[in-house]
Amino acid sequence: MANIFKKIIDGLTPPKDPKNDGGKREKTPIPHNGPMTVQYLKDEIVRQFKDVMNDLTSWEGKSCMILYPMSFNIIMNPDDYKNIGETVPYVLPMALLGFYNAIRAKVEEAEKMGGSCSYIPPAKNWFFQWADSQKKEGSDGQELRRGEIVINSSLTRIEVTKDNIETIKNAGGTVSIVNSNTDYRNINPDALGGTTIGLSKTSEWDFDMKLPTDINAIRNTSRDTLNSYATLSYVDGREIKRFSMVDVQISISGSADTRRLSSRFIVNNDKIKNDMVRIQYLKEENIFQICAYGNVRVDECLLPMSESGINNWYRLSYNSKIFFVDANLQISFKAADSIINMVRQLHRTPYS
Repeated sequence: MANIFKKIIDGLTPPKDPKNDGGKREKTPIPHNGPMTVQYLKDEIVRQFKDVMNDLTSWEGKSCMILYPMSFNIIMNPDDYKNIGETVPYVLPMALLGFYNAIRAKVEEAEKMGGSCSYIPPAKNWFFQWADSQKKEGSDGQELRRGEIVINSSLTRIEVTKDNIETIKNAGGTVSIVNSNTDYRNINPDALGGTTIGLSKTSEWDFDMKLPTDINAIRNTSRDTLNSYATLSYVDGREIKRFSMVDVQISISGSADTRRLSSRFIVNNDKIKNDMVRIQYLKEENIFQICAYGNVRVDECLLPMSESGINNWYRLSYNSKIFFVDANLQISFKAADSIINMVRQLHRTPYS
């Protein structure tokens, strides 16, 4: 099995320079006894980071320069991916805390010796990409077993273009979807052997030179709505505040909520409670649902209030007005054009 995934990695990355691999590290499947857990996933990401950082840290006297990977590709078993794939964005802030703790330890080590440490990031943002690995139909290849994981990391910054095509400059490669056709960039598909990497999800996070120790200080990078399911907006004074729904489930909270995650829309209003409204997108049905834990109207209809631990979900139309009664605040909800157009195509008749 190790040979199979060595072929995968060899196809994803260019040959390594034995003297300087540019921060890239590949791993054959890491065994784990039982199904993948979020704790094990987080620990392996942090361990990968520390291994590369330790190899790339250089010293001159009492001073050091730290280099570390900022792009991570995570491949897991399809069942593990199905079970915990949606939780990865929530695990990443904890992994980033581990990164910052490791960098800070190096800085403190130099300071104790009376020296200093440079840890300028090699890229602007942290980038994560995760996917499942599946056996190709009719092949003799084997997929990753439950609990096994492959992590590939690199210093190289991965960028998203205006055409929503993910590319890696100067190294590596990725698979993206262009007009529903798989597009291989800098990848040798033959090197995938008996397996194929499924469609991936991505997440990008700000780098903080302050090396935060508080998870609430770790922020998801602001990006355009290329990969969002919907857009929410409201008027705050003279400004229009917008939020991109990039997770399949989000919540809406007021200004008292200090959590800063991609799945939370924080509204500047202290009369809105934490997680007062939740919205989810059901991919298989291409529909949105909403539930409320307070006085909330949707398109003039008052939503029945959910109770603690019990979500009363109701259908949310693609273009809706969500009104918080006690806060006297209205939020506009609009599904992404890509979702609306897809549904129109599915229901189109020869006479429509």
